[in-house]
Amino acid sequence: DGGRLDIRCDENGVPHVLEINPLAGLRPGFSDLVVLCGMAGMDHPALIRNIVMETLRRHGLHLPERQHAAA
Repeated sequence: DGGRLDIRCDENGVPHVLEINPLAGLRPGFSDLVVLCGMAGMDHPALIRNIVMETLRRHGLHLPERQHAAA
């Protein structure tokens, strides 16, 4: 649920798609998406969790309840 679309407009203002990358890098401390999210206060685990949860939501799915071992 993260990606990049590169578009340039020609001299007449008509947009042209140059490149579509389906997923931006997710390498902690290096990849643009991770760095930008960090600047906005979202750490790497939260970014991954948000991507997974939004994907599940969009497809009408959910994570199963966690099973906790008896103490």
